[in-house]
Amino acid sequence: MLRNCAMRLRTLGATPARRPGAARRLFSSEKVIRKDYALPNPSWTKDLRLLFDQFMKKCEDGSWKRMPSHRQNPTRAIQEFQTLFVGKNNA
Repeated sequence: MLRNCAMRLRTLGATPARRPGAARRLFSSEKVIRKDYALPNPSWTKDLRLLFDQFMKKCEDGSWKRMPSHRQNPTRAIQEFQTLFVGKNNA
């Protein structure tokens, strides 16, 4: 019965249902602000700050490339992995 209803809705121009776990798109007005955890903060020791400064100098001459470090929710990453890879084997 549900399949028949879904087929009728599709013929009327309704969009098909999304897959569970599919990534949602942000509206164009929404902006994601990510905090870069690779930047120095007060908890860094003096040695760590000196090391950071050395690598920043290497970035200026091009011998090193700085990459930002963003926090990711580990449970979300695991769920995405399961959806992408584990879910395909069960289907």
